[in-house]
Amino acid sequence: MFTGVTEGAGGDLKVGLPLQSLFVSDRPFHVPLRLLAVVEAPIARIDDVIARNPVLRELFGGQWVHLVARESRDEPWMVRHADGSWVRWQSGAGEGGSDDDSINTREDHHG
Repeated sequence: MFTGVTEGAGGDLKVGLPLQSLFVSDRPFHVPLRLLAVVEAPIARIDDVIARNPVLRELFGGQWVHLVARESRDEPWMVRHADGSWVRWQSGAGEGGSDDDSINTREDHHG
């Protein structure tokens, strides 16, 4: 299996490390974007599906795709980390937080 990146929305697939696509010499070329999957389902069921699927394990484990889930409308949103742990998502909006530090609690969830 090869890891590759694309250049632009319709660019060709280029084999290589994603970091190589972010810089021109030592100057940043663009900020990397990742897909965010949002799911409403039991956390334990989500973990079971990921555990059985090597492609999903690689995508979520390598942080190519980010996953946010909640079990029901009444439950808080949880963010899945690359190691498979889940933490409650809390917005930093209005609290001086930035996009990079919007997860400011480390409450583990044991589905």
